[in-house]
Amino acid sequence: MAGTAQKPFFGDTPEMLWGDPQTLSGEQAVFLQCGRGSIHHKWLSNTGRNWDLIVNYYDDSYLHSPIGDIAFYQRGTKFSGVYNVAQVFPSLLSYRHILLLDDDLLFGVEALSQLFRIAEEKDLHLFQSSLTADSYCAWPLLHHQKGERDARPVNAVEIMMPGFSGEALKLCLSDFPRSLSGWGLDFLCGERVSQHFDQAPQVIDSVQARHTKVINTEDGAYYRFMRSLGIDPAKELKAICKEFGLTPDIMAL
Repeated sequence: MAGTAQKPFFGDTPEMLWGDPQTLSGEQAVFLQCGRGSIHHKWLSNTGRNWDLIVNYYDDSYLHSPIGDIAFYQRGTKFSGVYNVAQVFPSLLSYRHILLLDDDLLFGVEALSQLFRIAEEKDLHLFQSSLTADSYCAWPLLHHQKGERDARPVNAVEIMMPGFSGEALKLCLSDFPRSLSGWGLDFLCGERVSQHFDQAPQVIDSVQARHTKVINTEDGAYYRFMRSLGIDPAKELKAICKEFGLTPDIMAL
């Protein structure tokens, strides 16, 4: 499943920095992959927050701006982080819904609460908010669309901000080692969830988030990090799509 370059990151035991799992609500949660340059301070507030905040730090920035109801440290990516945290904190898979967010997204606390309410009301298994018109995104279909519907079906959601039911995350977790970069997991998780739950992934247009950073696959820090590990995201994507017969395109259903 995991290749030679991916294996050191999956199965690596994360260091728990602080927090008591017994104090968590266990209902809804945000898993934030967080490092230096994170913009969480622009949106995070405990006022009105009714979801748990689980943070995985991939650098030592926790020394300067600690956040989270429970926090872990490990070098890697969001998907290796979620995979490894679930091994030492299995309650991660018991949440009714959990969002896996990158640290360059701008939300509001109430917007996140609204997203969870809609996911709960519609019993969604894989979903995301829509993106503002000025967001950087490879898939125009995921930008906000005006209309009367709360949700619209697609074949996959963005790896920067997927929301899972606990059941769906449990279903998809074993696939995470297939792609350290995350490329290809969007399409594979979409296929898994659609087949298992007979429910397409959903974009929630009544909630918007802004993706603030340019996606720079040539010289962006994330992609430089991938290259330093010998990881080619395009090859990870191609391998997944070839193995499972998937089309690498986000489409309306």
